[in-house]
Amino acid sequence: TVRSLVSDGPRRGLEPARPLRGVVTSALTVAIVLCFLVEVLISPDSFTGEGATLTVAYRMGAIYQSAILAGEGQRLTAAPFLHFGFLHLAMNGWAQWSLGAPIEFLIGPWRFLALWVGSALGASLTSLVFNDSSVAAGASGAIFGLLGAFTTFIFFRKDVLPQPVPRPLRNGVLATLLLNLMISFIPGIDM
Repeated sequence: TVRSLVSDGPRRGLEPARPLRGVVTSALTVAIVLCFLVEVLISPDSFTGEGATLTVAYRMGAIYQSAILAGEGQRLTAAPFLHFGFLHLAMNGWAQWSLGAPIEFLIGPWRFLALWVGSALGASLTSLVFNDSSVAAGASGAIFGLLGAFTTFIFFRKDVLPQPVPRPLRNGVLATLLLNLMISFIPGIDM
């Protein structure tokens, strides 16, 4: 939908079409899946998110306040690539794949990478400050950053997307934002 809103009109001749997915979106998604495969190889429990999953995620670099304060700062950048079970991975992977491609198309790969890394790091720092005793991981913080950027483009940046933005796109973004905010209040989920 975004691509059709910002296209220059019909393609001429044999001009190569733009790829369906951005290179950064694809690379980040592949990196997250590969990290999950390593988690599962270390302990098959990681697939279901039970048993040794927490231990595996901790050892691979999940957020844990006392470990970071003891000098393990790399956890701030490792945690967004780790997930607690296939369902966690599938939800974050789908959201990243769905939001990442149109945003990368709109702002370009380098700005998209900066947005993703900045959002992931901001979420890791927020988790560090507000979670003093739990282990946290996942790309949700980066995805919230993408969702925030996409919401901004749809509602506030009239120079990025031609107006009016189709109602289904606006409603879909609002519904996704509200759903994710509600999920954040479920016990056991890192807000």
